[in-house]
Amino acid sequence: MSPPVTRVAWSVKDWAAAVSVSRVTVHRLIKADAIRTTLMGRKRLILTTPEEYVENLTTTVVEDQDGE
Repeated sequence: MSPPVTRVAWSVKDWAAAVSVSRVTVHRLIKADAIRTTLMGRKRLILTTPEEYVENLTTTVVEDQDGE
């Protein structure tokens, strides 16, 4: 049996579904440089995993609360 494949890039549609946000929100995050992306031809691929993004959100919230 082969080992599970680790996903390294996501389509906008798949990443949006994984994070439970709209595709418009994903494009806003891309424009704000909040997530890492690359282009393969005309296809935009997201390199930031949904887990990394959510972890960064929770870290940011905790730091903001500690700073008050």
